[in-house]
Amino acid sequence: MSTAVLLMAHGTPSSMDEMAEYLTRVRGGRPPSDELIGEMRRNYGAIGGRSPLTDITLQQRNALRDFLGGGVKVMVGMRNWHPLIGDVLGALAGSDVTRVVGIPLAPQFSTLSVK
Repeated sequence: MSTAVLLMAHGTPSSMDEMAEYLTRVRGGRPPSDELIGEMRRNYGAIGGRSPLTDITLQQRNALRDFLGGGVKVMVGMRNWHPLIGDVLGALAGSDVTRVVGIPLAPQFSTLSVK
């Protein structure tokens, strides 16, 4: 039996140019208004042009991979950006992995994330 760990996060765009596509995913396929795109670009601009969350998630993956050693695959999948969770699971389905342990890295239904 081969095990993989899938760290799951929301994901963030890699650049400002991807903001419209990212927001469309976040909004369940509904295109964002130009005003929303502009607001989010300003927000991202205030923190250096891109969110650090994807980089932090990749650092967590690397640290867990190092901790677990080579016998366990550690992957990252994002709900709203690349690599998408479904794509990662599809790749794992075509591999020798027989068990996937999923670890969500973002709070769901918390006051902080939904209010």
